[in-house]
Amino acid sequence: MLSLCFLVGCASDTTTPKSPEENTTTLTSQDQSKSTVTLNDVFVGDINFVAQLDAIFNEIDDYIGKTIHMEGLVTTVAENDLGYKYAITRYYDLPDGDHFHTISVGLNCTYDGSWPKEGSWAQIEGIIETIDIDGEAYPIVRVTKLTPKATPGLEKVSS
Repeated sequence: MLSLCFLVGCASDTTTPKSPEENTTTLTSQDQSKSTVTLNDVFVGDINFVAQLDAIFNEIDDYIGKTIHMEGLVTTVAENDLGYKYAITRYYDLPDGDHFHTISVGLNCTYDGSWPKEGSWAQIEGIIETIDIDGEAYPIVRVTKLTPKATPGLEKVSS
């Protein structure tokens, strides 16, 4: 069954490895803030959202320390003492026999700044880390950049 708080895989490069400097591109957004993107960055998009997150949960060791880029709904998770209170999520219809249950899927996050209100849309960039829950490692994103978005993307994903 799906571990329902996860991340994405990145395309592999079969060419000769380049130095880190050659794999880096600096992007400038409309607000003139800069982000450095490498070939090892993880992008979670509308297509295969759930499959990408599932890959991160199942192969967490391959993702630790990578930068992730994703967007979704700001969701408050249950109050806990594990260091996170928010997640970036999307809705997904989980098959259950002859019907579906709509659930939220995404990644739990930590962030030193202020979060937008519950249910608003945000784009995040952060580092994938793990948190231990009952002896098992789960991914969590240490958000380094959070950008509220006025226009939401695809709130319900199909895969």
